Amino acid sequence: MLFSGQETSILSPTESQSSSSSDEDVPLSNMRWKKKKFDSKPIPGVSDPKLHAVLSPAQYFERYFTLELMEQFALAINQYYMTETGRQLKPVCTSGAIKKFFGIHGLMGCFSYPRIKLFWNHRYKFDPIASAMSRERFFLLTNKQKQTCMF
Repeated sequence: MLFSGQETSILSPTESQSSSSSDEDVPLSNMRWKKKKFDSKPIPGVSDPKLHAVLSPAQYFERYFTLELMEQFALAINQYYMTETGRQLKPVCTSGAIKKFFGIHGLMGCFSYPRIKLFWNHRYKFDPIASAMSRERFFLLTNKQKQTCMF
């Protein structure tokens, strides 16, 4: 990422060519790289990127998937389960369970198994997923989450 005052290389026509014609008319063979200072223009509503520290993956995740959004997902799943079965989901789905649910999906994307059920299989069990949530609970939330389209 470039910040104001840093040097960058740009492709520009040689000095003899630059005054006689526009950039579109100059053949690529006459183009040369030269260093030039990069001066950025401020973007309205965006603060200086130098002021922000590098965030952890969890902090980036929480920036876009807020606690309120997790609570809305949990509420929608609980309501859908109640309307479909006439009973309350036990244990009740919470925002913590939704965080685990998204975390499991993230891990599944990083570790590819031929079948989702193998993450809980006795022989091939992947402990970070298997210990976070039971297979039955994961598939229950998966099915109810698909039915409660909130977007």
